[in-house]
Amino acid sequence: MPKTSLILFGAIPSPVHFLKDLKKDYRLVIATNTPTNLATKMLEHLNILEYFEFIVGSDLVQKPKPSPDILLYVLKKINIVQNNTLFL
Repeated sequence: MPKTSLILFGAIPSPVHFLKDLKKDYRLVIATNTPTNLATKMLEHLNILEYFEFIVGSDLVQKPKPSPDILLYVLKKINIVQNNTLFL
């Protein structure tokens, strides 16, 4: 598991409760430079995969981040306009 995951979840007292609360009002998607299958395994290992609608890894787009391709892919897949979206 990469250190970035540990740092992210170490900063949130209860990531599961945080994700549950977010999921009530928002569509949650992962867009990552990690390949999709590896990102899926990481989320499964953390027991949080169920909170995300889907995962888009760098293997699904032509150019990974910082190119906007992966974010545009997500917008198209969930059929939502950019103005109604927050990328974290």
